[in-house]
Amino acid sequence: MAKVKMGVIGAGGIAYRKTIPGILEAENCELTAVMDVVNVDKIASEFGVKAYTSETDLLDDPDVEAVYIATPANVHYDQIAAAATRKKHVLSEKPITLNTQQTEAAVKVCQDNGVFLQEGYMMKFHGAHK
Repeated sequence: MAKVKMGVIGAGGIAYRKTIPGILEAENCELTAVMDVVNVDKIASEFGVKAYTSETDLLDDPDVEAVYIATPANVHYDQIAAAATRKKHVLSEKPITLNTQQTEAAVKVCQDNGVFLQEGYMMKFHGAHK
């Protein structure tokens, strides 16, 4: 089985402590790149991946097939749209967007570009709910 090459946009806090280790443990994913404006070189070095300080640069990386968006919710829609137009699949931290209109637009831009979009809502996947 081929592994999905993942990039993480916003590699702070929870993404650093939980999501990135989860990607590394997943049988069907491979962490390829991280983007953050703070400590990104340290994080990338720790996990042996590419470091970016610009989401555009990460999204333009041909090795990145999908992104996990772990930034503040007020920028999710713009990042989802940017990823989708570059044909990157998207897993977005919750809330996926700020309102229904943005969510509908995010779904449409992903559908129009033939990419997968999912909100990463932790309760469904939480270890207490197996």
